[in-house]
Amino acid sequence: MNLIDQQNSLVIDVTYNCNAKCHYCQWGNSKTPGRVSQPDEYIYISTDTLKHLQTDRIVFSGGEPLLRQDLEKIIAHYKQTTVSSIVTITNGFLLTQQRLESLVNAGLTGIAFSIDSFETATAFETRAYNQTQIEKVKSNFIFALSLKEKYKLEIGINVVLSSANIKNKQIENLISFANNFPLDWIKFQPIFDDGYVGANAPHLLLSSLHSELIRAVGKNICSQTKIETNTINFWESLADVLGGKKLVGNSCGLDTRQAIAQKGEIKICHWIDFPTYDITKQPITETQKQFATMKAKCKTETYCYCLQNLSHNWEIV
Repeated sequence: MNLIDQQNSLVIDVTYNCNAKCHYCQWGNSKTPGRVSQPDEYIYISTDTLKHLQTDRIVFSGGEPLLRQDLEKIIAHYKQTTVSSIVTITNGFLLTQQRLESLVNAGLTGIAFSIDSFETATAFETRAYNQTQIEKVKSNFIFALSLKEKYKLEIGINVVLSSANIKNKQIENLISFANNFPLDWIKFQPIFDDGYVGANAPHLLLSSLHSELIRAVGKNICSQTKIETNTINFWESLADVLGGKKLVGNSCGLDTRQAIAQKGEIKICHWIDFPTYDITKQPITETQKQFATMKAKCKTETYCYCLQNLSHNWEIV
């Protein structure tokens, strides 16, 4: 089983600035309010809190974490704690040889590349990448993999599934590319509408028209992928949801293994604002109990796949 399934994770949003202009993400739009780096008090989580959360995996998210010039300092802080994995998500633009080695020397143990496609038309449609930018990301990705063994790095790919890359065997092409490298995992999650993409790029959203295509693509991916990836349950349940069925809220698996630090609060789920965790007020077990009650009432949609691990099994009604 992969590290991302084994470890209790704390995802920390370190910035909402971004150097990409992805059409489905609010942080890619310079007009979005709040595109700022997060203050230190939101980022440096106390050792006691990490202990109570039983955190052994830190994941830096954003925006683009590599825009923070002090990311090495943040990594070095967590290297001194009891966590065993320190991972950053990145679009790859800024992961030059010099920066990569600087991050690793500070204590970084893993990189999760956000890559939806290396196809020119699709990368432009989803992320507004031109060919030069695609080649830059690909070059930095391949270079990072060349140092994987030397630095004992965990390297994975996060793929957002949209109407653009689910067609014309593009996901299968990405898998064929990825199979040539010693990746640890490739994780898929569906595009979801948080209000931004529906208003700005609704054509990228998945719909009932994609249900059977998702099912077929999933079968192909599970048979072709040499890397650890989502199980067939992910693809089948996603197809069912797009077809009109619902996920069972109680089958969510976040409550005992996941926490998110966002804007000064620690939550279990991005989409549920209560309960939040405060070490001075109650034990994490009480927060988890409250969350278990809340998730039973969830009206779950495609966004509920976003933080689940690779092997998670959803129930459908």
